[in-house]
Amino acid sequence: MINEVPEYAASPPKPPAHTTVIVRQASPMPDQHLILAIFVTIFCCLPFGLVAVIKASNVKSRYSAGDEAGAEAASRGAKKWATLALVTGLIVNILVIIAILVYYFLFIKAVTEAFSFDD
Repeated sequence: MINEVPEYAASPPKPPAHTTVIVRQASPMPDQHLILAIFVTIFCCLPFGLVAVIKASNVKSRYSAGDEAGAEAASRGAKKWATLALVTGLIVNILVIIAILVYYFLFIKAVTEAFSFDD
């Protein structure tokens, strides 16, 4: 009784008749655009830049999870938001410079006319 081998352990399991192996080539990880996102967050437009940083940080996590389409979408989103932040920041800075120059020249003209001693 002790030396008896159970029926199921005596014969090894039979391999399946057909085995199908699917090999999928992994595509390279999409660009994160993280440096651009951080740059525009600091120097151009904080709200849009923060969205770009969040999108850029999602690229690696989605790619590591096997979601290549999601990583690609996050990469495109990061680039879109970083570009939007850059353009917005440049436009706002140019408008501020123009406003300062206009105010300065109008103020200088008004002051010089007010204190002109030409009679």
